[in-house]
Amino acid sequence: MSFYTDASLVLIPSGIKDQKVYCAKPIDGSADLTFSRASNATRVNSSGLVEKVRTNEIPYSQDFDNAQWSKDGNGTGVTPLVTANNATAPDGTLTADTIVFDAGAGTTTGDSSVVYQSITATGLCTASFYARVTSGSGQLVFRSVGGSWYTTANLTTTWQRFSAAENGSSGFFEIGIRRGLSNEPINASVTAELWGAQLETGDIATDYIATTSSAVRVGPVSGLPRLDYSGGASCPSLLLEPERTNLVPYSEQLVDTNYPSSYNITSVQNSSVSPDGYTNADTLSLTNTGLPYGFLAKTINGQAAGSYTFSVFAKAGTTDYAFLQIYVNLDPTPNRDAYFNLANGSVESTLNCTASIEDYGSGWYRCIVTTTTSATYNLDVVFQPSIASSRSTTGNAIFWGAQLEAGAYASSYIPTLSTAVTRVKDVALTASVPSLIGQTEGTLYAEMTRESLAESFFMILSDIAGTTALAYYNSIYIFQLPNANFVSDCFISNVAQYNFSYPSGLSVGTHKIALAYKQNDFALYIDGVQIATDTSGNLPTMNYFTVGGGADVTGHKNLINQTLLFKTRLSNADLATLTA
Repeated sequence: MSFYTDASLVLIPSGIKDQKVYCAKPIDGSADLTFSRASNATRVNSSGLVEKVRTNEIPYSQDFDNAQWSKDGNGTGVTPLVTANNATAPDGTLTADTIVFDAGAGTTTGDSSVVYQSITATGLCTASFYARVTSGSGQLVFRSVGGSWYTTANLTTTWQRFSAAENGSSGFFEIGIRRGLSNEPINASVTAELWGAQLETGDIATDYIATTSSAVRVGPVSGLPRLDYSGGASCPSLLLEPERTNLVPYSEQLVDTNYPSSYNITSVQNSSVSPDGYTNADTLSLTNTGLPYGFLAKTINGQAAGSYTFSVFAKAGTTDYAFLQIYVNLDPTPNRDAYFNLANGSVESTLNCTASIEDYGSGWYRCIVTTTTSATYNLDVVFQPSIASSRSTTGNAIFWGAQLEAGAYASSYIPTLSTAVTRVKDVALTASVPSLIGQTEGTLYAEMTRESLAESFFMILSDIAGTTALAYYNSIYIFQLPNANFVSDCFISNVAQYNFSYPSGLSVGTHKIALAYKQNDFALYIDGVQIATDTSGNLPTMNYFTVGGGADVTGHKNLINQTLLFKTRLSNADLATLTA
């Protein structure tokens, strides 16, 4: 049989837009999943890179003639003259502007010729723009939001991108000539071509984002479903995660000033290309030849009892190993740590914790340590280069993306600056689709990927939207709870019609699951194998199809590769074929 042709609903995650996941069938939109997540997030994109939300906060980023850009000539300076769309930009389009700056004969800081915008930003920010000179001294100065200091841009006849990072506040994004500053030529006049102004979070300039009347955000922004290619997958999965908070500030700025509990370690910032594809990973080097060991550490105060997972991306340098630790202050067993082999991607050893390692390509691995605490403690997250099963006093390795979160597994990366950052939960839910759900018989199919035994999976047919207290409603569902059995149940008014349990649960990896239902005829197949059957039970009325947990479910991660609904009960032979 043709399963695609016979299915009443087909969800193959590929088509998305804001607050919507498209079904491949039906194509009229009646079964498309509604989606919500009230925060930005990250995903692994089709290139295998960790994709973050990036924002250009500068309006009219390549339209310096627009009134949003103020033009001032002060003292002996002359108001800049802008000719719009007068030159070929770095992207090959005729969108670069020619600007004539002239500070006149004055030699003080009050003699200026500048273009600028007033803008407010918070946290560590990077300002950037593209420029080349056509005549004059070829030297401009610029400053970004919150800056009282200026950076010199030495222009040539070739396009260059100039950038500077600093902590933002209320201030100006400004480019031009301001007399009397260090290294600035006297009586300067510059005719330059400018394009692509950008102000963004972080300490490096990322790919340019064009704007018009307002800021533009790209990536997995708030409300946008995530199609995730984790583990080198050729096809994406719909990634649905619970709310998580990265408790480690400065997750990418790995210097001892941001990690004040560190010892005997130095950092070379932005030394290597990280898993997000930009040169923003830091090389950590041990500086001492004896005790105490060198390490980078941050104390996270007052964390309640429960499970915690610490993760960091690491790549071999002069040493092939990394050491990670969650140190539980004042606990009788404070050391919870593991050693990781960055040459072959393995966990070398563990102490009082569980550990895992994930391959992100190009020599990068995400090293993960999970432990449980019994009371409220201060937690130290510690990491460093090491040698095999021993904390080393020499060598270096490359690190990026530190994350400590409450939970028994590592969720998708959450970037931070000076404070902790929370990613709100993903919620996917259909509208009412009773015509697509077999009411007297049917089959429910899913292909899902489990990255950790601590993760779960949900799929529900029910008479209401949402999934709170499933047993109290009319529903048929399949679910895998963390570190527990795989279960499928059917309830009518809180009365169980059947109960299937797969005691071993689903292992880490990709699985195909099919549940066939008909009055007095139920069957569950997983990965081509019949798990359970039942010849007694009735069917509820079912209006809603929900995957990954509804609006009232928290604490669950789902990677959904494909789902199908059939309005017929497939034969056992077809169930075996479908799930094989």
